[in-house]
Amino acid sequence: MTNDLLVIKLGGDAVAAPALIAAAARRVAHEAAGRPVVVVTSARRGMTDHLLRLCREVDHEATGGTATELLSVADRVVATGEVVTAALVTAALQRLGLRAVSLDAQEAGLRGGGPPGIARLRRIRTA
Repeated sequence: MTNDLLVIKLGGDAVAAPALIAAAARRVAHEAAGRPVVVVTSARRGMTDHLLRLCREVDHEATGGTATELLSVADRVVATGEVVTAALVTAALQRLGLRAVSLDAQEAGLRGGGPPGIARLRRIRTA
């Protein structure tokens, strides 16, 4: 058993359909054998565009918001696509008998800052 941490990034195409999520989980399980793994997921293919369309359809003027406020809302909405994918991949990994947990960025100890749409990672809380 090695202690070398492996980070695997699953992009939108790799998790676009349930069968692809299952296949990605099998690849992760194979790579994870005997070492710690962190899987980072993107939203499923097409999900980010769908969520951004929803934000545009809920016109910021209808709520009296500014463009900056709408961008901040869009950041939060788009992040939900990644959270959903992470949960689906976690379920697939657990089905294969792996111990897996789904975390969003905040739960994982990642803290960002800066203007909406271009925020940057500021701190990682490892505890």
